[in-house]
Amino acid sequence: MSKVKRRNMVTTSRIADIAEETSLKVSLDHTLGFGIACYDSGMVEVLRDIAMEELETLTEGVPMTVHTRELTEETEKSYQAIYNGLDQKEKELLHDFQDKFYDMLLAEVGDHFIHGFVQGYRYLKNRIAYTSGYEIYEGGRKS
Repeated sequence: MSKVKRRNMVTTSRIADIAEETSLKVSLDHTLGFGIACYDSGMVEVLRDIAMEELETLTEGVPMTVHTRELTEETEKSYQAIYNGLDQKEKELLHDFQDKFYDMLLAEVGDHFIHGFVQGYRYLKNRIAYTSGYEIYEGGRKS
């Protein structure tokens, strides 16, 4: 299992330092928008790290739907039909292709899992905020 590099969300003091370091005079709204963007970006990185750890610890895997199982069976039949019509060198090339294709699929599944994890967090956070009457990005309770 690989070690995940820890990232932190940007602190408000760091945002203030960055704002002071710029030679341009910027409005408070722009500075706050910048701070929110920095915080959000850091939050996403932390959530991605958590999702990667969660994905690495899954032991049961993700259950296949009936549709996915049917597509998998069709794909395996097609692969076998192609494989049976090839000479030995072509079979080796097809096998190498299959290995690389499965590696690509695994990476893509990981990307989708992480994206879904982050989107799920955002959904729950906003749903909780909405039902509690708190506007997360507007900075306070609804009046």
